[in-house]
Amino acid sequence: MFLLGSGGGYLPVIEVLGVVFLHEKFSGEKAVALILSLWGLASYSYGEYRQRKDESGGRHFPTEAVELVPSADV
Repeated sequence: MFLLGSGGGYLPVIEVLGVVFLHEKFSGEKAVALILSLWGLASYSYGEYRQRKDESGGRHFPTEAVELVPSADV
């Protein structure tokens, strides 16, 4: 996923770690920012999931038949 690779998905984690390890204040503004970033991450992740599911047609199995037994024509 591009979002996690670019570092945008780590923003909520960084906010929480700043509060825990650096003893920053967890104000209302920071809570709203955390909620919005988690909402955006969930929305983006679900959109990517739906797009990939729609592109594959909802199939989870290979579309080509696999021959398990060799044919007698060999």
